Amino acid sequence: MNTDKLRIFFSYSTKDKTIIALLKDSLERCGFEVFVAHDEGAIEPAVEWQNDIIDNIKKCDIFIPFITKNFKESEWADQETGMAIINEKFILPLGVDLYPYGFIGKIQSLKVNKKKSTSKISRGFETYIKDELPAEIFKVLVNVPKFEGRIFDMFIKNLRIVESFERANNLVRLIEQFNSLTPKQVKQIYQITKENRQIREAYIAKRILNNFFKKYRENSKNDE
Repeated sequence: MNTDKLRIFFSYSTKDKTIIALLKDSLERCGFEVFVAHDEGAIEPAVEWQNDIIDNIKKCDIFIPFITKNFKESEWADQETGMAIINEKFILPLGVDLYPYGFIGKIQSLKVNKKKSTSKISRGFETYIKDELPAEIFKVLVNVPKFEGRIFDMFIKNLRIVESFERANNLVRLIEQFNSLTPKQVKQIYQITKENRQIREAYIAKRILNNFFKKYRENSKNDE
């Protein structure tokens, strides 16, 4: 367990595990540590899996139920949600077929595009699951005051170790989700960009960063 990272626990039906596996990979590339019960190696052999699930719920920072019809029919999903409530976890429901219900009925869900997220043959499935939905999740979490600083630190840590143009493009896209950065934080991003050729010369990252620094300079002048 990496204590530097925010830990996400996904609660879902095994019927939706293919989608969750893709989301897990994308969110881990954003810097989160993600627990998925059916991931290979997630639960150690000879460990009572119910106890291990409970332990990982207790350790997580963010509990994300993926609410499909399959979720409601699952034997365990509602019980996992109950454990998250008892342990006072931050809960971000992803509403696919259904709105949050029961004890989390009053929590606003992030509405998931069902057409794009539940069928591999749907147009835009891969882009939506790997890029768009993780960015939406990131945007919600970065605007939670108790997570904002830690998420920025994760972002900076990952930015420092970028080793490919593709990785630079994918990571820098997230900068658009930060609503308010301090001059010191902007300077950190600038310095890392200046020192890393992979970021400076990645086509998408370069465009996003040019717009970002331009906007920041204009806002700074307006504040003077």
